[in-house]
Amino acid sequence: WPKFVSHMFYLSPDGGLVIAAYAPASVTAFLPGGGAISLTVDTWYPWEGFVDMSTAGGSHYVIYLRITSWSERTTVTINENESVSAKPGTLHRVNCSGSMSISVTLDMKLRVERRYNNAASIYKGPLLFGL
Repeated sequence: WPKFVSHMFYLSPDGGLVIAAYAPASVTAFLPGGGAISLTVDTWYPWEGFVDMSTAGGSHYVIYLRITSWSERTTVTINENESVSAKPGTLHRVNCSGSMSISVTLDMKLRVERRYNNAASIYKGPLLFGL
């Protein structure tokens, strides 16, 4: 767990905060411009596809959310009222100011991937089922 947690958050080249993995966590990030932001992540991911985050910080900062390639219908909701679709396999940019709430809803549908010799892999979101 320590290695996983230490690689959840990164600074982007433009001075924003990248959320590279989702798990319950809190972080205070010191941005290159001299400001600091606090971020709390509340989730049951990977068992559920809902990730709720709250931020507190400076007047303007950027957060990048990792959107997985398998989630075909991801939505990002800002302050419980502005909902947008996010493109799979990208970092979704959120322009923030002050305290905000951000919710990510990932598409956790079952999917089957065919394999060699007529075998199949069954996934639900990031989870691979062993049968």
